[in-house]
Amino acid sequence: MASSAETLAKLEAVLAQIPLSRYRKMFGEAGVYFNDKMVASLCDDRFFLKPTQAVDGSAYEMAPPYPGAKEQWVLPEAIWTDSEQLGGLLDATAAVAPAPKPKKKG
Repeated sequence: MASSAETLAKLEAVLAQIPLSRYRKMFGEAGVYFNDKMVASLCDDRFFLKPTQAVDGSAYEMAPPYPGAKEQWVLPEAIWTDSEQLGGLLDATAAVAPAPKPKKKG
């Protein structure tokens, strides 16, 4: 099931307030980027933050973003629409997330 247009609009409005953040539609869902690193996803109208040592996962519910996912992702559902709190989480996650792999030419 894809995320609704209403939820994507909420995400877009929140990210518009967070410098260096953006999202990209993917398969009816959205990948969330901060400083060009993918740090979160919007799947089935739920916001999932990539699990890293930068964010205390015990403070939030954990769940797989899609069936068959290899790992549990952080669900900061109570705060994902708060641009100030979300910006801090995205920044902390991007700080420890690996750099994107260079695209192959050809």
